Amino acid sequence: EVEEEEEEEEGGEGDEALPPRPFLPLVARYSSEGGFIASGYANGDVVLWDASTLTRVRCFRACEEGSAIVDLAWSHNDRRVLTVSAAARLRVWAVEGDRLVADVRAGGGAEILSARFHPRNSGLALVCFFKHEPALVSLRPSALSSSSSTSSSTSS
Repeated sequence: EVEEEEEEEEGGEGDEALPPRPFLPLVARYSSEGGFIASGYANGDVVLWDASTLTRVRCFRACEEGSAIVDLAWSHNDRRVLTVSAAARLRVWAVEGDRLVADVRAGGGAEILSARFHPRNSGLALVCFFKHEPALVSLRPSALSSSSSTSSSTSS
């Protein structure tokens, strides 16, 4: 009984410390090492949490058009988070600095059910579509920081 009371008190304190969010999370995933949790919200926000204290580490807008985050995944080294929006966009974020690394519209805009990083190549994602067969999708770097609008390079 004593342990249950302590757990309730801790949970109550944590709930009071967090300000209310206007949107509910649609998805949450542990990092591969279990130290962090990423949660995706209906308004396009992603919140990274410290898993041991359940305190927010960072919060960023993963989808500027306000589209819901319907799935997310951690890279094998926990340095990147893959977000899937209801607008059928795959975006890769560097956890440090919340920097957008890749922005891909997969499957010609087909609705995406889920996506996961390839276990050995974080430049690829396995994408499951709502009405199509799964596919491996290249997560090419975004051209956000480059001055040229269309440049491509191939490296092996």
